[in-house]
Amino acid sequence: MADVGGNYRKLVERIDEAAAKSGREASAIKLLAAAKSQSIEAIRAALAAGVTLIGENYVQEAGEKKAKFQRWSNGI
Repeated sequence: MADVGGNYRKLVERIDEAAAKSGREASAIKLLAAAKSQSIEAIRAALAAGVTLIGENYVQEAGEKKAKFQRWSNGI
């Protein structure tokens, strides 16, 4: 599996640099992670790395992943 945490940190660094260059506050920029075709394990890794916004293309897939994640987080 890809190093989700490392990739996320690199993106945050790039966002911070771009914000500084443009005179914007980095905290005003939102990063939306795409969950399309991603496993529950990859989504968990993204959340553990600090991702707070995750999008999915299809409502049905989002519902399935959300249910799986909730079962996992409840130890089921």
